[in-house]
Amino acid sequence: MKFCVIYQQTSHAAQSPVRVVEQSTGREVGWINRYLDREYVRRLANTSLRIYAHNLLHFVRWWEIAHRTGDVKEGDLIESTLLDYVKFQSSQQPRPFPSTINDRVAVAERALRNEFPAPPCQIAYGFHQAFLQRKPMGLGRPRVATSRLRVKVPKRNIVPLSVDEVARFWSSFRTSRDLAIVGLMLLQGLRSAEVLALNRDDALLVPQPKIPFTPRAGFDGLIDSLLAAQHVLEMFRRTLPNGTSRRHLDRLSNRLTKIVTEARKLATP
Repeated sequence: MKFCVIYQQTSHAAQSPVRVVEQSTGREVGWINRYLDREYVRRLANTSLRIYAHNLLHFVRWWEIAHRTGDVKEGDLIESTLLDYVKFQSSQQPRPFPSTINDRVAVAERALRNEFPAPPCQIAYGFHQAFLQRKPMGLGRPRVATSRLRVKVPKRNIVPLSVDEVARFWSSFRTSRDLAIVGLMLLQGLRSAEVLALNRDDALLVPQPKIPFTPRAGFDGLIDSLLAAQHVLEMFRRTLPNGTSRRHLDRLSNRLTKIVTEARKLATP
């Protein structure tokens, strides 16, 4: 028995377009799709629904291996159901990331609670943390609550770029197209995939008054852009220690100086 995620447009306003079905027969997995319908009514984006569907697809595949069916009955749920699911994921090769395991377990628990409002309490010693939970509007004393079943997620160790890496990044530009891409990413906060997906229709250009183009105006704009680039390189070069990276930027700055000089000669009437 194999399951898959499909996407189908529907005219029903309360039915999610993302569905989990049995691949051979096309039969829907009812308890999963009812949860997806609820989240669709809550106006979750289709991207979020697709993520939830794939997380629940992984759970129902494990459930089918353990129970020979994709249907979940309340009597089949025990206190260690989610713990067994965590053990199954930890035994896979390659092992999924801890955050992935936590996301799958959290979505599966919410979907099961949506289908069975009073399922057995999922208890796994060592996987829960006690914390104080305030009552609504902060009235009364906080009560002790227990977190959901989750595995420990290692802290991310963010290592900043070294000076040589930054210098190698700036010195890798060869064309004006490279500078334009980096300018969009730095100044507009775009990711690389977003820049690659840009179309001409995505740019909202402010209409400018029509000014007759003259070679003089074109050269002035080119010279200003070259001087700005040279200024940025010079400010960054001063922060570098003496070495290969600084010598490389020196050569690049000297090349820009020669280009500015030649452009000024061409702009001189």
